[in-house]
Parts: sequence; structure tokens; C-alpha cells
Amino acid sequence: MTGGKRMFFIKKENIVDFQNRCVIALFLDLHKEVRFEKYVEKNHFLGRLNGSKSVQDIYLFNVPTIDKKKKDTGIVYKYRERKSNRDFSHFILNEDFIREYIEFHNNPYDYICNNFVEKEWEKKYGSLLKSEPVYFEQSNNSRTLFFKYKSNPSNKNDATWKDYLDDMSKAPEDFKHFMTFLGGELAFTKPDWLNDPFDCDCKVQITDAFPSMLRGAMQGTKYRGNDAISSIDERKLQEWWRNLSQEEKTRVINSFEKVTVNRKSEHIEKYKSEEAEKVLKDLYKEYEKRVPNQNKVDSLLERYCSMRDRIRDLKNEFRILSLAQNGVNPKKAVNPKKDVNPQKDVNLKKDAEKDILMWGYYGNSGQGVCLRHESTDIKRGLINSVDVKKYNADFCIYGEVSYQDDKPKFSPTSGMGVDGILEYIVKCVFTKYSIWEHENEFRFVLMGKNVKNSGAICIQSKIDHRFMGVKYEDVALYKEMNNNNKWPDNNLNVDYLTKHPTKYELIIK
Repeated sequence: MTGGKRMFFIKKENIVDFQNRCVIALFLDLHKEVRFEKYVEKNHFLGRLNGSKSVQDIYLFNVPTIDKKKKDTGIVYKYRERKSNRDFSHFILNEDFIREYIEFHNNPYDYICNNFVEKEWEKKYGSLLKSEPVYFEQSNNSRTLFFKYKSNPSNKNDATWKDYLDDMSKAPEDFKHFMTFLGGELAFTKPDWLNDPFDCDCKVQITDAFPSMLRGAMQGTKYRGNDAISSIDERKLQEWWRNLSQEEKTRVINSFEKVTVNRKSEHIEKYKSEEAEKVLKDLYKEYEKRVPNQNKVDSLLERYCSMRDRIRDLKNEFRILSLAQNGVNPKKAVNPKKDVNPQKDVNLKKDAEKDILMWGYYGNSGQGVCLRHESTDIKRGLINSVDVKKYNADFCIYGEVSYQDDKPKFSPTSGMGVDGILEYIVKCVFTKYSIWEHENEFRFVLMGKNVKNSGAICIQSKIDHRFMGVKYEDVALYKEMNNNNKWPDNNLNVDYLTKHPTKYELIIK
């Protein structure tokens, strides 16, 4: 492990649990008098007040409560023992936590990216937020992964390739990229660069999220200023939205689309919409029996704009490394409706380096190269990468791609803002159309504060093995590298694929 910031590894299956743990970290960060002992489950952990020797179950309620005097008591501690100390059993939270908690739920992706590292939650709370272990030695946790590069290096003669290899400074850029790839450089690229037009398509339909975003704006401005007007109940908002015709819904959304907020240094330009203001005032008048003042309305619209604009460019928030993996072919999974031998199907392996379809898609029909890496070497490359540090790509989410016929749908999990947005993005990034399931894909995905400002984020990974396609003899470059040991790491470590004489399959020569 190198010095400086730590790379945080998260399995895709653990992203919801990670967010739940962040909520507790947020609570602890703003309540210094509470000491964390052990995480149990969502909103439930073991802890104690400073100076106390007893460890108790602490529960955080998701929704702040209101006492008889209409004062916010916020989220409370609650213990299993009825006779617990009164100061222990009931705890009034400070407004800062409630504001931050709502901010988190209104936009967990941005909140985590902007606050996780700066607040050093992992360092402060240890086992509550713990990165996946990185194994640097060969072990059962390693995974063989393959990366294919589509290149066309055959349009130069032997003499030209020799000149380029002798003096790389004079080589064209595409050739330099190819040589760094052969040396183990891997690039995390923008989702827009992927070949499947549906891949990572995480666009959110405003119609589906509107009532939740509107309530999120209400919750987010509840504790601002002196006009502490309540937010409208989620059920009432959802019922109001369901009762609107499609034409009415379109009209409401269009009125809110006219509202924009542009921040230029200290100056804020606001473009208002009288129609949107009227919708808000009518809603409060109907359900809260009062109308918010203009400052409150402006704050509500500003917060709504922030969430609306946040979900418009989700595809630019990640950088992706897509790899193939050896293992069980998902296309051969057991199907009880078919007359198959389950044991035979489960054990059927697929060799990524011999996959004819993959060579056709990504290997320039046999003139490209397939490289084999170990997952531990890729993780090591992430930890040591200059690009990763440059763009604050502090989080790496990784896992196998799932294949299905329907695209993932966005649904806010608590009816407040866009709190399900991170989970939704991860689903989109790790889900592809079932027609691609033969690729058996495994992905590493980078997220972080400045990732969206990057092009490709590069890392250096050790190459375990190289595989040359069936048309390698047509490529003068490969001949030159083999004859003069010009491979970037001075290690041949190469196998050559050829066609089986009697079957439709590739074999190692």
C-alpha cells in the first residue's frame, strides 16, 4: 500500500450496505459524544456515550419525529432495556445532522464523493467502513481476466516497424498507445465509448422521479431560514401525482423545466417560472393549509433544480474497465425447463482467449492481442496510479456483469429526493442485454470527486500472459518483436492461436 489517499474497493453487491454504513458514519461525525463499537445492520449499531462503560444497541430512525410542542426532536436512540438511563434512552439530535442527513438522501452519490475522503470516515470509524481486502499474493481470491485490443498494425513494413521500435519518440500516437497496452497499461474509459448503445444507459425519466424529487426539495429546505414550513407528506404527494392525467403531468414538469439556477462565483442567476411557483403554493395551500413565502419558494425551486440537473448527466460520473473472464458460461446455466444434464452444464468452462466471437468483436478478426491479467495486479495498479490520484478516483466498484432483457428501472427507495440514485447507476453499469452474455464480463468501475473531469484514467498492471490471434503471421510488427525480443517487458510470454483442423474452435499452437 502506498502513502496518501487510500483506494476504497466495494463489491457491486455491497453498494446499498455501504450507503447504510455511511449514514451511521455521518451520525458519528456530527455527534462526537457517541463512540462506535460495532455495526449491526441498517440504522442499528452498538455504541456508548463518552465516559460510559456500558455498550448499548443504538437505533437511528429514518424519519425525524415531532413532539407535542411541534419542535423537531429528530432521530432518537432507542434501547432494548426499558430501565435504561433516561439521558441514554432519548437523545435529541442537532440540526446539523438532520440537514446533512437530508442532504445525503437527496444526493448520496455526490455526498459520498465530496465528503467520504475529506472527513476521513474510514480512518475514524475503522470496521464500520472497511475496504475490501487486497491480496497481493496468488490466492483463491485472484481472478484471471482478459483484455482484447483491436488494432491494425499490419499496414507498415518490417523496416518501418524496426524504426519505430528503435525510436518510440517518432512513432505515431496510436502506435504508442498500442505499445503501452502491450506493456500492461489499462484504461478506464467513458461509458459513451462502449460499443453497445444501451450499455450504462442510466438516464432517469423525470416523470417517474418527480414527486420524490419534489418532496426531497421540501425536506432539504425544511431547516433553512426562519420559515421552517413542513414538507408535504409523501403519500399525499404520490396520490396527487397519480391523479393527474399524462397531459397534466407533462405540463407540470415543463413548468419546472423552465426554472434554472446558474452559479457564477458569488453571483447566482435565477430564471423563475410563475407556473412552477403556483404549483408549489397550491400544493401547500391544499395539504398544509398555508402558503410559503417567496424566499421559501425560491429555495424549494433551487433545490429541485439541483437534483434535476444532477440526474441528467449520470453517464459521465464513472470510468469503466471491461474485461472477460474464464469460468462458467452464463449461457449454459441450468434451465429446469430444458432436458439437460445439470452437472455437465455447471462444469462447462469457457476459455476467453479462445472465444471466436470475442476475437471477431474486439481482436480485429485475429490480428489483435489478448492479454491475461490477475485481479490482484489490477488492484495494485489502481492503488499506485497517478491518474487515479489526480482525479480523486477514490472508489472502485467491481463485480460480474448481469445479463437480462429489460433495462434497470429507477425507483427512489424512501420517497425523498434521489436517494436510490447510486444503487440505480451501479445496476445500470453492471447490467447488459442478455444477447451479450457470452462475453462473461467482469468490470472495475471508478467513481470519485473529479472523475467526470477526466478522459481515460490509466493504470499499470502486470501482464500474466499474451495471446496472439490466428492472423499474427500477417502482422510485421509481431514478427519484429518476436525476432528481436522487443516486447515492452522483455519477456516473450506469448502463445499463438490457430484454427483447429476439423472443428470450429481455436487452439494454442
